[in-house]
Parts: sequence; structure tokens; C-alpha cells
Amino acid sequence: MNRALVCLGFLATALAAIPAAAATPIKIKWDLFTVVMPDKPETNSSVVATPSGEVSVRSWTLASEGDLYSMSIADYPAKFVASRPAARFLEDGRRGFIDQLKGELVSEKTIVIQGHSGTEFSITSDNGDAKARVVMVGRRVYTMFVLARSSGGAAGAENFLTSLRLKPANALGD
Repeated sequence: MNRALVCLGFLATALAAIPAAAATPIKIKWDLFTVVMPDKPETNSSVVATPSGEVSVRSWTLASEGDLYSMSIADYPAKFVASRPAARFLEDGRRGFIDQLKGELVSEKTIVIQGHSGTEFSITSDNGDAKARVVMVGRRVYTMFVLARSSGGAAGAENFLTSLRLKPANALGD
């Protein structure tokens, strides 16, 4: 399976022109999580057929003052998840972003979100400077991504990237 196909498939769409939005933070409340974005995002969902089964992908994407904010979740088939270590999903996410942006890894560190291990990394590229967080919960991969195209960086990036809260009833990723 192409490591960027599912977890990062939304990136190509997100990089396309999306109308600029105002900078009034809003809380996205979904049945699995809450997250704070600078304004109301575009939503998208799809199912990708893979040799290991169907992968359900949902994303929320916002362009604000030239910068890009994206939140996505990908639900992988249980059999596929059982066949790979969780660290591989995180590594594949990082590599996929670097490849998509044709960028260079600047930094990476391990993070923990509500007891779940993940990775946070920064990338520099001709498209802008990016920062992302990827965490795996059960068979679900949560990805938060900011691409700063403006000269001062994305104003709400840290607020967005640190705002993810998993809802307890769904925190197992099942």
C-alpha cells in the first residue's frame, strides 16, 4: 500500500485553492474528537479500497490568510493494523508528508495525546513550512497538519495543533 495514499491523500486536495477565511477560532465537535480551527473548514469523506480492505478517510481543511490547516482521520481494517507495528503508521505518515511536499525534515519528536503515542514533526519546502502531529488510536490514525505559506508563519498553528481532544467513548479507535 502506498504509504501516502490514504493517510495523506487529502493533502493534494487541501493544497488546491480554497477561499480564504476569517480568523475567528471555532471548535469542531465531532463524535470522535474536538479540535479548534481558525474558522469553519471544508469537510470531505471517502472510502479507499486497498488490498487489505476498505479505509475510511474523513478530513476537515481550511485555508486562512494563505495558510492551510487540516485535520483528518483514517480508519484502517483491523487485519491490516494487526499486521504492522503502530510506529510504522506514524513513520509512513511523516514520510508521506515529506514526499508530498518535496520537503526536508527539520525536526521530529515523540508526543503523547491522552495516553496515545504519536509524533510531531516539522518540514520545510518550497510550498512553505509545515508542522504536523500524527497519533494512532486503535485502528484509527489522527493527523493534524499546518502549512504556513505566509512570511510570519501560521498565526493559529500551535493553538490548532495542541487542541485535539479525543472523546472517551471513542478513544479506543474501534
